[in-house]
Amino acid sequence: MEQNNIYKTVFKVTHSGGSGSCFYLKAYDLFVTNYHVTEGFRTVAIHDNERNPYLAKVVLANPAMDIALLAAEGDFSSLPDISLAEDDTLTIGRKVYVAGYPYGMPFTITEGSVSSPKQLMDGKYYIQTDAAVNPGNSGGALVNTHGELVGINTAIYSQTGNYAGHSFAIPASLVNKIIGDIKQYGAVQRAFIGITFQPLTAKLAKDKEITAVNSGIYVVEVQPNSAAEDGGIKSGDVITAINGVPTTTDAQLRGQINRYSPGDEITVDFYRNNKKETAK
Repeated sequence: MEQNNIYKTVFKVTHSGGSGSCFYLKAYDLFVTNYHVTEGFRTVAIHDNERNPYLAKVVLANPAMDIALLAAEGDFSSLPDISLAEDDTLTIGRKVYVAGYPYGMPFTITEGSVSSPKQLMDGKYYIQTDAAVNPGNSGGALVNTHGELVGINTAIYSQTGNYAGHSFAIPASLVNKIIGDIKQYGAVQRAFIGITFQPLTAKLAKDKEITAVNSGIYVVEVQPNSAAEDGGIKSGDVITAINGVPTTTDAQLRGQINRYSPGDEITVDFYRNNKKETAK
């Protein structure tokens, strides 16, 4: 892992209400953190690993996505760039590292592995790991063994408020899309495919005489004037992939759709009458 790059680009966030973490994205000249880290504040202080302070203004606060963007006073052109990893390279068991400032401590890295690359919670999907994330880590970087940004550390599952074996991160591709949307449109753009659906189960497959596949997204209804209708998707179809990425669960479908904006064209692989077809 390019630990030195991460060490230089992950900063501490402080304000009168507590502390968290953030990281610098050179392509946008912005710092990224969680909304809940900066909630209620228009300005915060950020500190590099040598404890140098910089005043930062919150230029975006999006509670729905739990993302906040910070513009800091200072010259950060000498900082290294963090590459963004593709979500689809993440698999269960892949080693990852959490970088941040837990409990306001000095820069800390913890190691773990991916428990689930697409864990659905509250209608959104997250990367679930067993790397230790504690209060203060929120907004910090989740990186892979190549030092590429995988996600932004966001939440834990715990009955005490401290790490208990399960941590969650917003995928880097979604962070990149959100920033791109805001730069171009001034707001986050949400794609909408226009179907009601349910996962294909063994009982459903038997009832509908589906034999060609044993998993997928069973289309219950196609909404009028939707992208799905325009693309020729029909009730009874079984979606299996979007843009070549296997899409057979609720979390995978929502995760894929969340990566795109209104007007984007996607390729949908599906089965109809036990024959494979493709639609755009």
